[in-house]
Amino acid sequence: MPKLAICRAENSNLPDAPANYYLRITYFLQIDKIMNTYPTLKKLGYTDPGTDHCSARRASPSAVTLPITIGDHPLFYLITPEMLQLTEQVWLNEGRVSRTFAALPARAREQYNRSLLVGDIVATNGVENIVSTRREAYTALTAPGGARVRHASFASLLSLLLRPNRTPSPSSAPDFTTLTDIRRIYDRVTTGEIAPENQPDGELFRAGPVGVISASQKILHHGFTPEEKIAEALQTAINEWLNSSSTRLNAAIVGHLIFEIAHPFYDGNGRTGRYLLTAQLAQALSITTALKISSAILDNRADYYRHFAAVEDPRNYAETTHFIAFFLELVLEAQESILVELTENGRVLRDFIDDVDVQFPDQTSAAIMRTLAQNQVFLPEAETTLDELAHELGVSKATVRGRLEGLLANGVIKFVSHRPIRVVLAGAYARA
Repeated sequence: MPKLAICRAENSNLPDAPANYYLRITYFLQIDKIMNTYPTLKKLGYTDPGTDHCSARRASPSAVTLPITIGDHPLFYLITPEMLQLTEQVWLNEGRVSRTFAALPARAREQYNRSLLVGDIVATNGVENIVSTRREAYTALTAPGGARVRHASFASLLSLLLRPNRTPSPSSAPDFTTLTDIRRIYDRVTTGEIAPENQPDGELFRAGPVGVISASQKILHHGFTPEEKIAEALQTAINEWLNSSSTRLNAAIVGHLIFEIAHPFYDGNGRTGRYLLTAQLAQALSITTALKISSAILDNRADYYRHFAAVEDPRNYAETTHFIAFFLELVLEAQESILVELTENGRVLRDFIDDVDVQFPDQTSAAIMRTLAQNQVFLPEAETTLDELAHELGVSKATVRGRLEGLLANGVIKFVSHRPIRVVLAGAYARA
């Protein structure tokens, strides 16, 4: 009977290396190509100082200029051939992700997205230099009302994005079409987690100055002031989300950049910004891809901040072309990681089901084992309740309880708790 080895985006045919190492090398070679064929304005200022490259780029038919000023310059970007190629590859990858995802059983699909959500919470904490485990994040996700876990409110709101056909209600994922919506999202994401001295003190956002400080106490970034400028910037982001100047994917990326540059709150900007980013990417791509982006940002945090800083460098005149190209690379990396995980874990699950069909002739017992396997392979932290199994299998709780006792006697499951009953696989089927 096979143990269930959980794939973590590593290719077993390659030499030992950190997760995503080879994917990152491949894609970031493309970024080097873009930098060489389309240099930054800062670089051109050194190599060709006699030419007004900024004016030439702004006058290009492929230039997009937005009504927001970074330093002394309006934010703009060019839709370059390389950017079009990256975008096309993103769409092609989305098709591959969708087909691979659709081939999985329904519960496996649900649990994989929940696993990505757990990873998103861990990554969001990591970007803010907060160390948390997947178990802690899973607790925040499954019991936000009763567990004192940092970012439980963020987890609760993010989980609503997994319900695309939800009926609008006070507990639904909020829209964000106005500045008031942005503030409402902030309040929901940070409920009970902002110190009194860091509460917004303006009409909607902060009234005073704020700076982003590194671990070495170096100021990395100053947010916009006064509040009127913050509001103007966020309104530009909202307008892009509602009616993009180019593609919805670019709008999601640029809107994220604008939010982070504006830095509208004293505390909680990271959580709020990443919720908005995930929600907007889910409008352009699958929720599966959108939930993987925070992990990609964390894996490439130094490069992310470097491209972010380059936009604010006055020698680049607020051009965001390279930031968008870099972010498209992050999307590609996230998609490739998803494909590796889905393919490998799908294979593990198929092998498991083949074995179960031989070892457990009783259909209900086999169905229980298949359900537990989908949980374990695609969301290792999951513990399945008696109620969930009865609902999943369409049988009575008494029937499930009887089969669980038999599986317990055979040593293939164990009870994590008895009130309520929660079980996981055990013995030869236990987690690797």
